[in-house]
Amino acid sequence: MVPRLLRLADLEVDNNNRLNRSSAILFRGNTILTKSVELYLRLIGAEYLEASIGETIRKIIKDKVEIEIDPMKLKSGWKDKELVSNIHALHEWTTTLWNSIYDARERCPQ
Repeated sequence: MVPRLLRLADLEVDNNNRLNRSSAILFRGNTILTKSVELYLRLIGAEYLEASIGETIRKIIKDKVEIEIDPMKLKSGWKDKELVSNIHALHEWTTTLWNSIYDARERCPQ
């Protein structure tokens, strides 16, 4: 699969040069290459994504976790206390996610 993607990339570069297009737009179009790379990354990355953050994300969704840290958007009369609590919760969830990514590092596709 990778050799085919590399060949498609070569063709896209050649086509870009032939049409005198800016290199700034290279690989940004909705081309066979970009669609193929996207599909390939989904295929090889799905297992790792599940292994690394799947469980944590499902728990966040199941528990309907909502964390607001913008003081202007907090509604309660206990804004300072709620803000501190929300910052702590955000830190905890972020740490959990980073740890699960780190713990699954050996399963990351090469």
